[in-house]
Amino acid sequence: MESDKRDVIWERTYYTYYETYFFELICDGVISRWQLTSDFSKLLVAITTSGSAISSWALWKNSIGVYVWVLIVGIASVLSIVNATWSATNKIKEWTEIKNYCINLRIEIEIFKDNMLIDPDFNVEEFQRTLMKYKKNFGELKKKLKPDVFIRKRLRDQAQNKLNIYIQSYAR
Repeated sequence: MESDKRDVIWERTYYTYYETYFFELICDGVISRWQLTSDFSKLLVAITTSGSAISSWALWKNSIGVYVWVLIVGIASVLSIVNATWSATNKIKEWTEIKNYCINLRIEIEIFKDNMLIDPDFNVEEFQRTLMKYKKNFGELKKKLKPDVFIRKRLRDQAQNKLNIYIQSYAR
């Protein structure tokens, strides 16, 4: 009967590990997208500032260049407003904190799994308590996750594919 309880602990540990790692990869994707948005916005704003007018002179030499410059300035203005409104820097900071929480929890669970491998006759009650602690921490992690404009099906699919590839290569 003890063996069955160990199997359940293994199964629930794997599930918690998988989900934690999945959310870590989601955080990584969201951070990358916010960072790209922030960097692109800052670059366009820098290019279009009055101090960078010299960079626009080449575009102003022909009529198409005028339209291109107006388009660049318009995009820079919109991105600047979006960046300020959505506070990309704060989003990056928040998502980085959540990602770090995920990393710490994932590593703790990896150590826990290693301990189960090292001692297959592990104490069920002790390991059950530890697993419940990780489940509670995972619940806290889920509370920290917030809806975000960049969390879409594509990002979720990318994270899941990356995780599945990692787990398949790790199992070998």
